[in-house]
Amino acid sequence: MQKTILYFKLGKNLQVTTDQFHLIIDFEVKENMTDNNAVIPLADRILSKNKVFSWSFDKGYFSKENKELLALFIGSFIKECW
Repeated sequence: MQKTILYFKLGKNLQVTTDQFHLIIDFEVKENMTDNNAVIPLADRILSKNKVFSWSFDKGYFSKENKELLALFIGSFIKECW
């Protein structure tokens, strides 16, 4: 008798943004959205409420467009980290 292995995914992708004290300041449950496509809506939400001096992303969030856009608000940090 052959075993059948079923693969399925539990849950959803969650994006969490924290401040320098590791307090959550934003979160989003992502459906059908890649990491690099989530940066612009995230920046809109965060920059409308907070002054950002530095920002760190995983490399999956990188795109040339994201770098150029965020450089307008956080210029020196973007150049150093990406």
